[in-house]
Amino acid sequence: MAYHPDKTKDLMFFGDKHGQLGIWDPHALSPKDLEADEEEDDVKSRSKSKRKKKDRGQGQTWQLQLHWPATSKSSVSGVKFDPVSGHSVYTSSYDCSIRQTHFNAGQSDEIYALDDILISSFDFSQTGHELWISDTKGGITFLDLRADKHDARRWQLSENLKIGSISLNPTDGWSLLASCNDRSLKLWDTRQLLSMPIPTRSVSSSYDASGPIVEPYETEYDAVSDWLKGGKGKSPTKGKGRAGANGSDATLRGTWIHGYSVSSAYWDPSGTRILSTSYDDKLRVWDLPRKYLLPDEPLKSFRPAVVLDHDCQTGRWLTVFKAQWSQNPEAYPYFSIGDMKHSLKLFAADGELLADLRDKEKITAVQAVTATHPAWTNRAGTGNASGKCIFWSGEKI
Repeated sequence: MAYHPDKTKDLMFFGDKHGQLGIWDPHALSPKDLEADEEEDDVKSRSKSKRKKKDRGQGQTWQLQLHWPATSKSSVSGVKFDPVSGHSVYTSSYDCSIRQTHFNAGQSDEIYALDDILISSFDFSQTGHELWISDTKGGITFLDLRADKHDARRWQLSENLKIGSISLNPTDGWSLLASCNDRSLKLWDTRQLLSMPIPTRSVSSSYDASGPIVEPYETEYDAVSDWLKGGKGKSPTKGKGRAGANGSDATLRGTWIHGYSVSSAYWDPSGTRILSTSYDDKLRVWDLPRKYLLPDEPLKSFRPAVVLDHDCQTGRWLTVFKAQWSQNPEAYPYFSIGDMKHSLKLFAADGELLADLRDKEKITAVQAVTATHPAWTNRAGTGNASGKCIFWSGEKI
């Protein structure tokens, strides 16, 4: 799920397991409320206003069928807004595609599609012109939205084990986090990856360079391993971001091995903190001031500053927990995550529990996905596997 970046509204976007994007405005009047208003056209404006506040329904919702077919094969795996404009939203799906939906134009376009590789997550560059994409076969892909999509490049970073999430540093634009089922969280320098030689494209017999399916330029796992060992290229030129015998050492800046698979890892809005969620029932926070990220060399230390216990055993049928940073740059850094006891928890970056929100009468399911308002610290949204969405507010609406 994702909160719309408009700071004056509470618009929440939820992807479901059948390729549909749901939009919810909990403050808006539902069609039923609007119909009741029309029938009471003889009521004074002030009393009508009171009726809305008293008898308000559950807001207004919209559903968009963006990915096909409308089955579990099209389950939405990611929802993100253009970082420059909130007028378009991007969604990834297990139909192996990424789509851009334009609100002003009222249309949805497929911008990237693979044949048999499931897309697990994606993230934008600061300008919104570039995408980094992770997949369930252990690869990451670079896609320049200004260029031909068939010029995309893919690196095999693990031996066929899923990379569950990636996150690009919003400040420097090249520090990329990749969390993997091999228990590792790795910090990559995208400048070094892009400086690797472009391999000769190996395509299938049915490949169509003008068709919708992309077969990216593929850098195999062994080639990445050789590059990290410094087996190819020349020494780097200072300040140019080129990799070679020494520069390849800076391609992989840091690695932290968790107890079990890593579900997610994200940069905070300042680009100086990392938050990971793992099946070892731990939440971890790294504190990385800018001065540690600037040198083109491996980090001297990549050890988390905060480790919290948290039950992450969601099982087979629930969406895995992925703790999410607040995107409010004016608030003290904090993050949200669901709980197996049906609550929403908010933690400060230093590990302090800020809130444990629950309502045993109304909420009887695990809140698997969470997001917080981009400006208001007392508002959040959550969703569960049955399709029910919850709006949390410190004020009565």
